[in-house]
Amino acid sequence: TAQGICEGKIAFKPRREHGFGYDPVFIVRKAGKHFAQLTLEEKNKISHRAKALQKIKKYLRFPGASRENRSRSGKVNE
Repeated sequence: TAQGICEGKIAFKPRREHGFGYDPVFIVRKAGKHFAQLTLEEKNKISHRAKALQKIKKYLRFPGASRENRSRSGKVNE
């Protein structure tokens, strides 16, 4: 598993422009905007899902890496 964090706060009033779920009410600290106000490209650079995907991507690129080459933490042993 991989974890990504996107800091922000919950708004009192939703902004509905893009996105789904909590996007209209979550204000992204780094961007100073609601997730729903960001383009998909902007959101995919800073969202918690994007950050988690970046962390795990290296394991997805090398499907031949065997379990024996991984430690308990999931990191590939050199």
